[in-house]
Amino acid sequence: MQIKVLPDFWFPGRRSIRLVPDLGFPGRPPQATFPFLHQARTRPVPVGVSIGAIDLGTALATTGSSGAFIIFADDLYCLSANHVLSIDGLIPTNSPVAQPGFSDGASLALDVFAHNTVFKPFNVLANEIDVALAKVDVPTNAIIAILENGVPTGNVTQPIVGMTVLKSGRTTGLTMSTIIAVNAEDDTPAIPGFLPAIHHVNQILVDNPAFAFADAGDSGSGIYDLQGNLVGIVSHFDPNRPDLVACSSALAVKIWIDSVFPPKRQSNPERQNNTVGGALFIIDNQIPEEMECF
Repeated sequence: MQIKVLPDFWFPGRRSIRLVPDLGFPGRPPQATFPFLHQARTRPVPVGVSIGAIDLGTALATTGSSGAFIIFADDLYCLSANHVLSIDGLIPTNSPVAQPGFSDGASLALDVFAHNTVFKPFNVLANEIDVALAKVDVPTNAIIAILENGVPTGNVTQPIVGMTVLKSGRTTGLTMSTIIAVNAEDDTPAIPGFLPAIHHVNQILVDNPAFAFADAGDSGSGIYDLQGNLVGIVSHFDPNRPDLVACSSALAVKIWIDSVFPPKRQSNPERQNNTVGGALFIIDNQIPEEMECF
């Protein structure tokens, strides 16, 4: 495929495609603990690495982070932000998703590991979550382990003011900070040609001094408590408070996933806490041959 030669919004000298700015985050040089780990090609694909979707027709591409993996039946899905995997539908369903993302030099021939499947449309007046799923083409090409941070529990939990949280993402790597507000409201300005101005509600706000917790390219990262429970998904920062990063609540994401994968009868009590609708946050790299828990 001939990629359109247009200026790279973030990284001069990198792949020349039409890259979409990360939602509300200014572009800055990589700051990750070990940048080459989070931005390099990694197989199987873990949580916390560079990913991106591309529209084959226009070469419109994104870069963000893998936030979690879930399974439903025999299928594995990568969970990330809507604006990373679909830009509210500007990138069509079933478009290729590569690891690393396209600002990190992805090759369509070598690096596509998934295709975007479903996204939660933005509600410009009261948007609660920024989330989408991409179906992994070969399930063994992904693993639940969080880069630099081990294996999560597979559970979601309630955010609490004062809670310490960790995130592993494409740009700032493994970082730690503190939740300072829940059920918050904020706004993101329009990105001309891509997204309208959006009013966000029920947001988790995490302390983000000097963009040390999350920055451009970290959108879609999962934030986890110290026990490895998913607390939220990194979305954006408030231009009026750039020292705070807003995250979608994992509990609200759970409700949305329940609508995507309707639950069935749970027959295995050991999987009960991991159930998210009819899907399951994956807790290892093995896809069960039979799952009666849906």
